[in-house]
Amino acid sequence: MEAKAHRQQSTVDRVGLFFPKRMPMYLFQLCNLIAASLLLSASCSKTSKTLPDPPGGGTENPEPAPVVSVPDPALSPTVGFFDKEWQARDFVAPDFIDVTPPPTSPAATVQIDASQVIARIPPTVWGHNANTWMTTMIAEPVFMQHIKALNPRFIRFPAGSGSDAYFWNAAPGQLPPDVPEKLVSSDGSLKDPGYWFGRTNQSWTASLDDYYAVLKATNSIGVLTVNYGYARYGTSEDPVAAAAHLAADWVRYDKGRTRY
Repeated sequence: MEAKAHRQQSTVDRVGLFFPKRMPMYLFQLCNLIAASLLLSASCSKTSKTLPDPPGGGTENPEPAPVVSVPDPALSPTVGFFDKEWQARDFVAPDFIDVTPPPTSPAATVQIDASQVIARIPPTVWGHNANTWMTTMIAEPVFMQHIKALNPRFIRFPAGSGSDAYFWNAAPGQLPPDVPEKLVSSDGSLKDPGYWFGRTNQSWTASLDDYYAVLKATNSIGVLTVNYGYARYGTSEDPVAAAAHLAADWVRYDKGRTRY
């Protein structure tokens, strides 16, 4: 791109030599600007191409393009250590039944060429999410069998946005004194946030130790989401520090059992 721009600029300089040397400066600059615009327009028109029709011709039942295996692309520098656990995954297509397509012609046709690899996807994208409200998990044999068969490698806990109401080291009814009973919702009303607790022995919800047991039983890698919402609704003198301490204490308790 830089070389192309340099060639265009050099051409503009040469075009400027054809104009009289004693031409007023503003006219000289205006002429050079017009010449540069014409050159850019000509360059764009030469490189623009009309995309070909999908293979098979037309839009009705196009033939799929052949997929050619290609080497993995270079790792993007923004991925960093998240790619350390990357490994190739094989996929076996399950049994399927061919059906007759609708009689109407599609308005558009989308084809995906799997051989055109843009970037390697970090393994953490393909993980699974374990929530606190899906029983103890470890005490459900059928569930555990399915998790082992799925082999997600990464299992996140305790939730997504629900982690902002999760206190890993508290039992039900034993919230820290700086945690309000209700929080202000988007409409300005006070609502029960539905706090979750890591130290619980109820059968319908998973404790933190239940989660650790699931990781061990399924040979999975853990991904924790800490409660940073506590930094906003905590009522202590320094709620940010309180939330940071809560997260740091969890890391100490974890002792490397989860990796992320």
